[in-house]
Parts: sequence; C-alpha cells; structure tokens
Amino acid sequence: MSCVLGYRGYSCEDDTEAASEAMQKLYTALLTLSNLGFIPAIVVACWRWYFVEAVAYLANMIFSAVGPQTLIL
Repeated sequence: MSCVLGYRGYSCEDDTEAASEAMQKLYTALLTLSNLGFIPAIVVACWRWYFVEAVAYLANMIFSAVGPQTLIL
C-alpha cells in the first residue's frame, strides 16, 4: 500500500510531511474543474455521432477522478 499527498507510515497516518488541508482542497478543486472540461467534448462527440470518442472522454474523466490520488474530504 502506498500513501498519497505526503502521508507516511504503516497505515498512512503520519502527517508530518503531508499536504495542508488548503492544498488538498486546491488539488480537489483543480481535478474537478479539469474533469468538467471533458463535458463539452463529450457532448460535441455525441452530437456528431462519434460515440467511441465520447466513451473515451467519459472514461478518461471517470478514471482520473477515481485514481489513487483521489481525496475524500
């Protein structure tokens, strides 16, 4: 198991070098905004009947949000 955002220790509870709460919120906001940027591309791809591309954009949007760097605040 690997810890994220600077947490360390056996159960990732050592926060001596962890990112601050403000930075964690900033990371979450930037991830959310970047994923929202995929929505217009998905809509345009569906409008033009490019369903494979729309699914690829949707998968990229979903899997970037549920990756190992995902934060639960």
